[in-house]
Amino acid sequence: MPRGGRDADSEGDPFADPFGDDQSVDTPPPPLPQARRNAPVTPAMPAPVARAGGGPPPPLPPAPRSASVSALATSTPAPSPPMPMPAARRPQQSPVASPVRSPKDAPPPPLAPRPTAPAVRQARLLEQQQQQQPQSPMSPMQAPALPARPSASSSVSSLSERPSTLGRNSGGATSSPMGSYDKLSKQPDARQDVKVTAPDFTSSLNRRPPAPDSYITNNEISHKGAVKQVVVSGFYVCTAGQQNLRLYYIPSGENVKSLPLNDTKVTGLALVPCADPEDEGSVVWIGTEKGDIISADLQSGTTITILDKRNAHTAAISHMIRYRNSIWTLDENGGLRIWSDLDGRTGLSAEPPRMKIGSRQERLAIAKGRLWAGAGRSIEIYNPDDPRSIFQQRVDLSGHAGAVTAMATSRDEDRVYSGHDDGKVIIWSTSGGGGAPARLAVAACSPYRVSALLAVPSGDLWVGFATGKVHVYDTSASPWVALKDFGAHASAPVTDLVLDEKSLLASGRQTVMSFSADAGQIRLWDGFLSKDVADSYVKSREAEYSTYRRISAFVGSWNINAIKPDAPEVSSRVDKLLSEWFGVRCSPPPTIIVIGFQELVDLES
Repeated sequence: MPRGGRDADSEGDPFADPFGDDQSVDTPPPPLPQARRNAPVTPAMPAPVARAGGGPPPPLPPAPRSASVSALATSTPAPSPPMPMPAARRPQQSPVASPVRSPKDAPPPPLAPRPTAPAVRQARLLEQQQQQQPQSPMSPMQAPALPARPSASSSVSSLSERPSTLGRNSGGATSSPMGSYDKLSKQPDARQDVKVTAPDFTSSLNRRPPAPDSYITNNEISHKGAVKQVVVSGFYVCTAGQQNLRLYYIPSGENVKSLPLNDTKVTGLALVPCADPEDEGSVVWIGTEKGDIISADLQSGTTITILDKRNAHTAAISHMIRYRNSIWTLDENGGLRIWSDLDGRTGLSAEPPRMKIGSRQERLAIAKGRLWAGAGRSIEIYNPDDPRSIFQQRVDLSGHAGAVTAMATSRDEDRVYSGHDDGKVIIWSTSGGGGAPARLAVAACSPYRVSALLAVPSGDLWVGFATGKVHVYDTSASPWVALKDFGAHASAPVTDLVLDEKSLLASGRQTVMSFSADAGQIRLWDGFLSKDVADSYVKSREAEYSTYRRISAFVGSWNINAIKPDAPEVSSRVDKLLSEWFGVRCSPPPTIIVIGFQELVDLES
């Protein structure tokens, strides 16, 4: 074929090489500018053409050589060749190549937009929309204002709809705790601001330990190993340790009976109520980590014998509390069972209903048939007699006191005491409407953690601390009056304070027991504070048997300087010194003379 000719078969062939021998050139390209004659020429790329039957795009042209820096600075860059489009989207164009354009005539490609931060873009868009709609209260892109931060006093009202746990079931099965809802009683008294006061430690404080009378020769019982659980009745103390259940005789401190526990881990201990007061303290219930309750006889025979055993809970028993003629047992999952109408050896054969409360409660107290459960910085109140829901109310203590570490109930059950890890003790009244709590007083007793509380029938409150000390307060006064401050357990926290209910009947005394689980130490105290009461009574009537008169006293010191009494320099001066001291300078003569001697021996020898 002649040069420059065109074959008919190649008409419309997209794969024809535009720079090959078959390319027809009708006119020469225009001359280059004078400034760029020496620069390499970049041939213009023809527009991509679509293949009739579809197929791959034509190959890219070879990359041009780089120009000099001066040429690039004075020239306009050529437009970039268009990217090849997919075959399905490429338009059908003529196979004729596009005319070659000069780089000087081609416009520069537009610069890519500068990236903008999302916050800036949103602000700009919001400004544009506000300009378009100046009367609009809020743009669709504008975030609503944050709500006001709730105050501590509104924490209780935020719990207005809490899923409550179900009450007793006649069938003994546990229902789902999400079965119903019970609105929280909104009582302003429960969160009213009560001023925190410090007890009076100046008027009646006595640091003498209230040791019991002479009927107890030794007020300390040393347990072999750590003490896990302790109960006391009359002249006997029953303890549960790592491997044994032991019975001690209080007057002598002797271990009279034992029961091997093998691999049983004791988590609860309670004395079973008896109809006959003489049998009180003869039967004890033992709670285990497997949810079992073991009934054991402490009095009959020479050893402790097991009467009965049954699986009562599905989880480890965490609390066993004796309340009147019943025992309340609670496991770690919140399973509650009330064993009522107990009489000594009977009770485990019954089938009390199962109830559900909050799991892992740390401290419990019972007042007027309601269960007070403390965990963290909240106290929950449950009423097992409510057929709808046993849950009654929750009180949030955040911002007012620390975590609940101890709880106790007064003898008339009109007050509940809660101790906290910041050393505060709060008195709650149970006489409010519907049993709702009312905070009566808050006392900052110590900077150390309160570890035990006990309210005795006389009205005094015993408070044990993590330092091993015990305080006794008269809570009827305002502020409280500190009656006692003594060390019960040296450098070991007071685990619990227990009142001996039978001591009044057995000995006519009120015995309070404190024990430290870490030290394995049990100590007994006089709950009446008999010696302090006697001293106070005698002092109140001292005007009836005492007379008063004014006296004078002479107090001086004499530096002997290690000189013996028979030394000449001493014997010649004694009469003179005595006459000067008591004759001339003291008139009238003193009633009491106090002389202190210094350096009786030679300090250099």
